[in-house]
Amino acid sequence: MKFEKIHNKGQAQIFKNAYLEFLTKTHPLVIWGLYLPIIAVMLYYSYSGLSIGFWKTAGIFLAGMFTWSLFEYVIHRYIFHFMAESERALGSFMCCTAIIMSTPGIRSGCLCRRCPV
Repeated sequence: MKFEKIHNKGQAQIFKNAYLEFLTKTHPLVIWGLYLPIIAVMLYYSYSGLSIGFWKTAGIFLAGMFTWSLFEYVIHRYIFHFMAESERALGSFMCCTAIIMSTPGIRSGCLCRRCPV
């Protein structure tokens, strides 16, 4: 596997449509505002509704946070920043993330702009 430092200038454009592109931008506080209430309710429910003790609830929560953080790091490090040795490997690996993550009618082609899609 070959890894190179990626030098980005500005933000990557995901969609050609300006309205869809606008919808991809969000402030980090919006994410916290959406997930903190859900986290609080689930922690409360696991403690009171399921009769799981405080320390067990805290341990499960911390283990889940650690597991998710490790998983996300590994995926970002070894999958999303993979640099293929050849054009064929580039096309057969995960080059065309737009195909994998696209919705019909919104697809804008390969995000890396190197392989023919």
